[in-house]
Amino acid sequence: MFIPGCCVLCLCVCLPLFMLNKYKDLKLAVCFKVLGTLCAFCLALVAAIRLDRLAWLCSAALLIFAAADFCLEYNAVLGATLFGLGHFCMIIWSLSRYTISVTHLISIVLLGLVLAFLVYKLRSAIGKKTLIPVLMYGVCLSIMCGCCIAGGLSPEAFNTSGWLMAAGGALFFVSDCLIGLRTFGKSPVWISWGVMITYYCALLCFGISCLV
Repeated sequence: MFIPGCCVLCLCVCLPLFMLNKYKDLKLAVCFKVLGTLCAFCLALVAAIRLDRLAWLCSAALLIFAAADFCLEYNAVLGATLFGLGHFCMIIWSLSRYTISVTHLISIVLLGLVLAFLVYKLRSAIGKKTLIPVLMYGVCLSIMCGCCIAGGLSPEAFNTSGWLMAAGGALFFVSDCLIGLRTFGKSPVWISWGVMITYYCALLCFGISCLV
């Protein structure tokens, strides 16, 4: 019941309460946003304590993401920096679990090309001043998500845990692409919900992959 409980609390309680309070009471909304991320952190933490020492790396990444979620609502630069640090922990975690291969390079390059196309399409809205930070974060994002996807789908990881890691990497990538569209492009109203749903699902996949 622990895994379903964390998922329900994250997706059915924290997510809607964050979205409904975001423009009414930011402080309350941020509390629910961070709590949602901590649901995934608890999954990895239990795994780190009881099952696998490598899960400490995933726990650290998820805890950093929780801190980034808080900071991002008040300071975009600090929030993005913390997310970058969380990405680094995720990269180390994924590479510690599964051997690096050519698939990693292919995945990273493909994700990088998708981001490059997105940046090209939004280049006028991004502007020259923010282009370099966006590209730096994009490289970090591509490496993290590429490592998780490739590692999780590798022959040695042909199990539920690996598939969840791969799904987490893919969902995290989609979430950040949606953020780019929301920030620099004309986006529909539902996109904010899409960002948070894919983000929380990604984090839960990472946390559950440590337990199964």
